[in-house]
Amino acid sequence: MIDFLERINNEVITIFHHLDLFRKTSEIINKNTRLASMDSTLLIWMRKAFTIDLVMGIGRICDTDKRTQSLVRFLHELKNHPEFLTRHAYIQLYKSENAIMLGLANRDFDSLAGLGEQLYGSERIDIDIKQLVEEDPCKKIRDFRDQYVAHSDAIKDEQPPTYNDLFASFEVIKEIVKKYNLLLRAVGMVDLTPVMQGNWEEVLTIPWIKKEGLLRG
Repeated sequence: MIDFLERINNEVITIFHHLDLFRKTSEIINKNTRLASMDSTLLIWMRKAFTIDLVMGIGRICDTDKRTQSLVRFLHELKNHPEFLTRHAYIQLYKSENAIMLGLANRDFDSLAGLGEQLYGSERIDIDIKQLVEEDPCKKIRDFRDQYVAHSDAIKDEQPPTYNDLFASFEVIKEIVKKYNLLLRAVGMVDLTPVMQGNWEEVLTIPWIKKEGLLRG
């Protein structure tokens, strides 16, 4: 299960990296007033490509297909392994007999499973699965992927998801991933967005098309 969780972590961190790039690039474009008077073909394509990438990422994380390595499938699999969900198993993660550390371990398990509970109940996992599969905003994004991105169905009368729905889906995913990393690894993840190494903006600081010298008459 830990290896499965690690694969989910890597997938989610990649998606959050793409989300961060989307937000930062959008901010750069919106602040550059010179772009407003230029043909927007490339910028429209870039925004659409970013959007599809993020929608597909959420779709992979929330996929219910048994053949996938999604967060939903991970949660279903976890329900079959109650040995990972006990207070005893959680306390062992702290690898300490120090009274203060044991107190922290019990406090953290109480916050996850409920005060005094000895097992993180499967009903709690079901609540998280429901958030990812049956409830908006994740369902709205997944349905959009299935109907319009993956299969190009005709647009129906219902309101398509907004960027706020997209960003809200990431928040749902983030909180669930953080919870199960704390439960199975005793690791508190503050942020899932990786720190970008190097100057990623450098490629935007030079002209992409080199103009030749003026023609002489």
